[in-house]
Amino acid sequence: MKLMDAQLVQDPHEAGLRERIVQRQRQRLSRAFQSFHAEGGGGSVLAVCGRERHRGQPMIAGDAAGPIVVTCALELQVQGDGRSRYRRSDGRHLSYGDGEFDWVCCDDVLEHAGGFMQQFALLKEMSRVAAKGLFVATANRRYPIDLDSGLPLLHWLPTPVWHRLTGQKSGQGRHLLSAGALMTMASLLPGKHVIDIGHVRLAGPKANFFMMIRKPQ
Repeated sequence: MKLMDAQLVQDPHEAGLRERIVQRQRQRLSRAFQSFHAEGGGGSVLAVCGRERHRGQPMIAGDAAGPIVVTCALELQVQGDGRSRYRRSDGRHLSYGDGEFDWVCCDDVLEHAGGFMQQFALLKEMSRVAAKGLFVATANRRYPIDLDSGLPLLHWLPTPVWHRLTGQKSGQGRHLLSAGALMTMASLLPGKHVIDIGHVRLAGPKANFFMMIRKPQ
């Protein structure tokens, strides 16, 4: 396993501490993906994000040198008929062919997919549509602050207790991962792959991981 270390630098001129941190994380993760993508020879990218279509942009938008297709997974999306209806798009069943994209980039989604087996199902499906490899970014369960909520230490409690205390709905709460859990999950993918895990640090500890999976060519 190869470890890459990206030190997080904070910009005092940006407003909002948590927003500043999240933006810096995304910038570092985006640069890590660009390097991974370039080293692999470039090519088309499927960006799997977990945001509503009308909220924000995927981490890699405009950054990758190659065609980019964005698909939303596992989150509620506004319908396009103006009637304020919603539907759930399940990233564990992507509507693309085997190896249709050179790369798949997944940002801040895996921890929303459910428990370990549901997360593996999503990872396996993303691997199916990727010809060259995957880049998966996720929060580190062992970082002392949950940057999504800003609350310290509660996410270290047993997951059901953490969900209950923080009001995360049953079946929809996040399941954060360690580097070991990511490696175990990736090792279960069919075939032989090169798996590297990098991290983004914040004030010393590792705040986010990015897993890079290269498929044999």
